[in-house]
Amino acid sequence: MDIDEQLGRLRPSIEVEMLVREVVSSRSVEVARRGEELIISRLGSDNPAMHCYPAVVSLSLDPARARDLEGTSLVERVETKTTSTSYVWVPTARLRGARDEALALALEAVDRMARSPVATRSRSTTPRAATRRAPAAAVPPPPEPKICPRCGLQISAAGTCFCD
Repeated sequence: MDIDEQLGRLRPSIEVEMLVREVVSSRSVEVARRGEELIISRLGSDNPAMHCYPAVVSLSLDPARARDLEGTSLVERVETKTTSTSYVWVPTARLRGARDEALALALEAVDRMARSPVATRSRSTTPRAATRRAPAAAVPPPPEPKICPRCGLQISAAGTCFCD
């Protein structure tokens, strides 16, 4: 699926769309859809650099850098995920007034993933053991409703009918 189709399905604000298009045209990235978001990763990386939603963008940065940005006019909030990754949330309203600053920050996030040693590993060489998931329990279909032979209406769960 190309970028136009993915953006068409996401239906982002014009500010989010412009930022995504500028990042895609500036760097070698992969764009994937996951649920109600677009994930932008450096080419060949499993680690997302950007999470794009219709009205907000989340950028993956170093925690120290994210703390430096906290409280600036661009950043709404900072969310620390691990000791090496924090997410900086930038809403549409703040993208409007700081387009160049937002683009620089988005490119910084993408470049950070390119330098990350984890970013170049493929899934097959990851040292973590794969977690096996238990199969989902089969849900039986609902039972066929019992129909009264006299009136043709459904018999209640208590076993009574209106014609009784």
